[in-house]
Amino acid sequence: MTDKWKMRRSHALAMGFVSLGSMILAPLSRPQQSQEETRRVSSEVVVDVAAGRVVVLVAKDGVLVGTIGNSVEEGSRLPTPVQASSSHIAVVLGAVEWKEPDTGTQLGRLDVELPQLRATVGQGSAAPHLGSPAGTEAGDLEAIGNGINELSRDLHSKLDVTEGEPFTEVILAGFVPQYGYEVWQLDYGIRQKEETLDYWTTRVSRPSYKQLWPPEKGQPHTLAEFVYPRGDSQPTLIESLRKGDSRLQKVTTLDAQTAGVAQAILAGETNKLKTGDASQFLRAALDAIAPPGSHQAVASLGEDRGFAWVLPPPPEPKALPGRQQADRPAGAPSLRHPPQ
Repeated sequence: MTDKWKMRRSHALAMGFVSLGSMILAPLSRPQQSQEETRRVSSEVVVDVAAGRVVVLVAKDGVLVGTIGNSVEEGSRLPTPVQASSSHIAVVLGAVEWKEPDTGTQLGRLDVELPQLRATVGQGSAAPHLGSPAGTEAGDLEAIGNGINELSRDLHSKLDVTEGEPFTEVILAGFVPQYGYEVWQLDYGIRQKEETLDYWTTRVSRPSYKQLWPPEKGQPHTLAEFVYPRGDSQPTLIESLRKGDSRLQKVTTLDAQTAGVAQAILAGETNKLKTGDASQFLRAALDAIAPPGSHQAVASLGEDRGFAWVLPPPPEPKALPGRQQADRPAGAPSLRHPPQ
């Protein structure tokens, strides 16, 4: 690996990730309180998760990101593609919303805050920064974890997180000028320490980064797929295509265009497809393999046309009158008490 190659990868990370941290640190900070009010606030918070599947298709003229919600886990959220900047789409999996159960007050919602990013070229820096009045820019790539730590500092119960399962996961897909399209997976683990009996301090570990696109030399150019929780044994979309899944037969034989998209995916040549051709196939394929009653969303992004919905997510449920958020449903999943 050449130093130039390393430098380009580092630049790609900076372009895509630096500002996400400032976004989380600024818009998701707690409501201002006096010291006396802070002392009275309950130390208990609950965390809701975004659970399901994410499928990323990188074509020659753009990227498609599709998601399927895991409807088996009552109360979990649909992983939703959002515009993280003018050049990237992001999807948050795992811990996505923090709130106080007694009041319903939302302390933080990662996927909702992501669209506040705007890609802006500053003096001496091409990194995107937050389009907020403060205009704060992140100082390093660890700022995302710092923001999640701020939100998680009041988690004092033992969390039942499966070993190897990230606390929060961010999928980032998009492009960097003069570099090309890229797909990254950022995993944030969790560490807990029991200070006194049944009282734990919670810290989010430094993230691990994995690049899925561009593939290594000689590797196929095909789908990048992700699932949360990771114990989900359902086959991926590409595995279902390879096995001739009956649910996909109508999709792959719909017309010559969709048949050609399926063939390109199996041949590892999605980089030869156009997003306009691939979007119809991806939308129909996700609908075919989705569990009954689950929701889907599909978004696209290209250098020339920007972010656009192929299939927008369903509207958010309305909050109850006088409450910032509705009460947490009984039995809803959380990282404290995940579904069995």
